Amino acid sequence: MSLLDFILNLAGLLLWISWRNQPHDPAVTARPATLPGTLRRAEPVRARRWQFLAALGALLVVRAVAYYWVGGALGQVQIIHLGVLALPFRCDLFWSRMLPGSFLSFADMWLTYFAWLLLFSLVPSAGGDPGPGQRLVRLQLGRVARWPRWLRVALPFLVAALAWLGLAPALAWLGVIPGAAGLGVRAQQAVVMGLGGYLLWQPAVVCVLVLHLLDTHVYLGAHPLWGFVGGVGRWLLRPLRWLPLRFGRMDFAPVAGLALVFPLGRLLEDQTWGLPALYRRLPL
Repeated sequence: MSLLDFILNLAGLLLWISWRNQPHDPAVTARPATLPGTLRRAEPVRARRWQFLAALGALLVVRAVAYYWVGGALGQVQIIHLGVLALPFRCDLFWSRMLPGSFLSFADMWLTYFAWLLLFSLVPSAGGDPGPGQRLVRLQLGRVARWPRWLRVALPFLVAALAWLGLAPALAWLGVIPGAAGLGVRAQQAVVMGLGGYLLWQPAVVCVLVLHLLDTHVYLGAHPLWGFVGGVGRWLLRPLRWLPLRFGRMDFAPVAGLALVFPLGRLLEDQTWGLPALYRRLPL
């Protein structure tokens, strides 16, 4: 079920990206320069912008119904991982589990995507001219891309913490989490969940460093993707530039970066010493 959940969330995320991109689609915004250009083209009619959101909502509802029918009969449980916390959603309960669980599962992937965009938006443009990758990031973030850098750094914490403060009462009312918790306990939980928001950056950092390592030692072409990956990778590795990690044509900085990211991520995710353990010890 986890793999199917990931695929459906990815399909929903693509619908979201299409909804964000359509107002900037050249085929939609271009104005005809000549009289023949005003003629209607013999091509399929493009979807309206609202239809992408409607399709996203329909996908999440249909998924909840399918999980309820199939998973409920098989006694399945949908596990949704929210950073430091894993929430079980029984498939045999539709209104109190499957329907909110379907939307919550997609919201978790959307938050991951948003956190990745925030991380990439922190990378300064080479020569002040943003490349295709940076332009796409700014397009998806919208006005957020123009916010001060310190605020964008704090957003994963703020969004995750505030989201938990809003979700916790609803989850307690549905019986997903214990309900006997005061505002002080919820505030402490929100702080831990906010810190867990930065764990969303780990997969992005690992992917970029692995691709940067490959592109550094193997010619993969002149696609703009590799220029974007190289720029992000060099920016991530700036704290290590004082170390002698280059030997001839071999650059081991990406390897050193991966060697730091993996243990740190495992430590923060550890059930005994990491953020999940801290969450279970609350209130302090």
